[in-house]
Amino acid sequence: MGKYTGLIITFALTLLALLLLTLAWPVAIENFDWVRPTGRRTLAEWIDNFRFWGLVGVACCSVLAVLWQILGEFYWKVVTSGVQFTWWLLAIVAGVATVLPAAFLLAPAEGSWVAYAVYVFDFLAVFGASSIGFSPPTVMFVPPGAKLLRR
Repeated sequence: MGKYTGLIITFALTLLALLLLTLAWPVAIENFDWVRPTGRRTLAEWIDNFRFWGLVGVACCSVLAVLWQILGEFYWKVVTSGVQFTWWLLAIVAGVATVLPAAFLLAPAEGSWVAYAVYVFDFLAVFGASSIGFSPPTVMFVPPGAKLLRR
């Protein structure tokens, strides 16, 4: 792989997640009646809230994935326990940024499991896939599962 392949793939996965969040998921939620807001909120207001917090989560995961790629490519020359700790720290921050909106910031709704699933999918697509599958050579085996994937 080239020197910037991981960054390019991270940007491509971010674009895919953004397209899904802004175009595909809201239309699917509305057309298939997956979510029924409770209380005074309408479905359109719930979808706008869903879209906003999803974009925040994708942006956070994207920034953390790019940070991982840059640190792995240009900063770290040897893998130490600090590098492994950094990956776990970035993964936890990305996971919190993904799940926190779905769990606490979205308005109550019946069938809101869809929001959880979409946010987790976006986390896995942006941060997980780019760091596990496309990390720079120095840190390519640091993320869990990368050794199995790259054999």
